Amino acid sequence: MERLGFVLLTIGFLAAAFVTSLSPTEVDWRLFAPAIAVGGIGVVMVKQARRAAARDSTVIRHHLEVLDRSLAVIVENLDRFRDESIKLPVHELRFEIDRRFRDDLRAFADARESMVYVFGMRAYGQVMSAFAAGERYLNRIWSASADEYEAEARAYIGRAHTQFLEARAAFDHASAQTFGAEDRTP
Repeated sequence: MERLGFVLLTIGFLAAAFVTSLSPTEVDWRLFAPAIAVGGIGVVMVKQARRAAARDSTVIRHHLEVLDRSLAVIVENLDRFRDESIKLPVHELRFEIDRRFRDDLRAFADARESMVYVFGMRAYGQVMSAFAAGERYLNRIWSASADEYEAEARAYIGRAHTQFLEARAAFDHASAQTFGAEDRTP
């Protein structure tokens, strides 16, 4: 269904673009409106397919494992990064951030929507608020490193660590509330 939705979206977009290119001054709404409608139907189909996939228990189980593992790795890497960054020149910090964190940050972001279905919006908001703040702080470290603002770069390492610890605690709390203390996945 998602593939068909993308096909309809593409056909609708291309048809609407073609109709608007027929005249430099006017749009033939009798042709343009149906083309936009076909594209709109495609968008709805894609969204429904993705929503259904996101609620699939196998997908949710996998996403929760990814979320748990990613947060654990990020916190572990931040522990080491905080200690090892003292020995690194400031301009090297950004390369270490890319090497140590980007894959896990991306994996977490790609799987985050499953938290809404499992934990609810409130717990999702608590986890994502701390996670997003930690990610912003890592980005500030990266930017300060690129600009060689050493004091700022080093100051935000601890702040990022604190935010990711909060995200980890909120995720663990939501897991315990949902599944009990022993089992953290559905």
